[in-house]
Amino acid sequence: MISKYIFIILLLLTFNVIASAQSDFVHESSIVNSKGERIYPDKKKNKSEDTDNFRPPVCPYNLEKFFRENIKYPEEGLKNKLEGKVFVEFTIDSTGKIINPRIVRGLGNGFDEEVMRVFQLMPDWKPGYSDGKPVDSKKVLPVEFLLSKKGKK
Repeated sequence: MISKYIFIILLLLTFNVIASAQSDFVHESSIVNSKGERIYPDKKKNKSEDTDNFRPPVCPYNLEKFFRENIKYPEEGLKNKLEGKVFVEFTIDSTGKIINPRIVRGLGNGFDEEVMRVFQLMPDWKPGYSDGKPVDSKKVLPVEFLLSKKGKK
């Protein structure tokens, strides 16, 4: 009888972990249609929602190189040997400009501020298109901070 209760508790905990993991899912790309509704091109809500003519925004330069050349590891992060990812949501407007960057999951300790500083330096992207017209598109980008592994085996 006790083992039955333990099994049920473990089952509920498993569902809870799965549900919380799904709620942390971050969509890579979305557009806002003319009605102000957010559309995720990889997931159609119904057959009437036509996103087949959607082309997501494109970064016309090496984004990894851009971050490598512009990111400065925060002093506090170096001192405390901190690593991790900062997730930033931003909009690429219909002209390709980066607007409204905001941290959706940060690390604190100067990491979030550094990502926001570098986003202010970011050159324009090629905008997303829907039905042949440029549209505003939202993206979430993870920016990873790793300490050098040189000398470690």
